[in-house]
Amino acid sequence: MAVAVLAVAIVMGAAVAGVAGLAGDRAQARAAADLAALAGAYQVRRELASTVDDESTRAGPCAAARRTAAANGATVRQCHEYGDGSVQVTVASGRAEASARAGPEAKGPGGDSG
Repeated sequence: MAVAVLAVAIVMGAAVAGVAGLAGDRAQARAAADLAALAGAYQVRRELASTVDDESTRAGPCAAARRTAAANGATVRQCHEYGDGSVQVTVASGRAEASARAGPEAKGPGGDSG
């Protein structure tokens, strides 16, 4: 009987550790996706505002997103630059994936500040 109780305790402990690990992976993926999308959108803005034609301003938003995701322990699975200057990425970290989009503030109904 004691062996059975011990076995159940070990299985429950492993399950709790697995759930905690997955929650950590999800949090890391969400943070990496947010930062990667912001880096991509910032790169779009740099390229549009730059008057200097050098490698740092032509790297591309998805390259910036990949570098930022990697620096945060994640891998970019998908990256898309939209015509409005926003960038959407999907990243993977551990056993989790997350998506984020960043870019200029919306204009027009509901988004117009003027």
